[in-house]
Amino acid sequence: MEELGYAVLLPLGLGLVTGRLLPNWVDAYGRSLAKIANRFLLLLGLLLIIGLFELIKQSEGFTLFGFASFILLILVAGHILGGPDSKNRTTLATFCYTRNVGIAMFVAA
Repeated sequence: MEELGYAVLLPLGLGLVTGRLLPNWVDAYGRSLAKIANRFLLLLGLLLIIGLFELIKQSEGFTLFGFASFILLILVAGHILGGPDSKNRTTLATFCYTRNVGIAMFVAA
C-alpha cells in the first residue's frame, strides 16, 4: 500500500502544492511539462506493449476487449463529468484513464 501512495498520492500532492506555491511558474511551464509527460507516458505504454507482446498474443480476445472497453468507459465518464468546457472534459478524461490504468498495472505488478 505504501508503494501505491508513492505512485499516486505523491505526484498528485506535488502538483497541488506546486500550483498553490508557484502559480506563475505553473502558468508559464505547466503546459510544456504536461506535453512532455504525455509523450513520456505514450512512450512507456508502447514499450510496455512491445515488452509484453508475446503474452498479449497468448491472451484470449476477451481480455483485450475487456481492457479496451474499460479504457473507453473511463474516457466517456471523464468527458461526461468534465462539464461544458472542452478543455476540462479532455483533461479529466485523460487523467481518468491514465491514472486508473496506471494504478491497475501497478497493483498487478
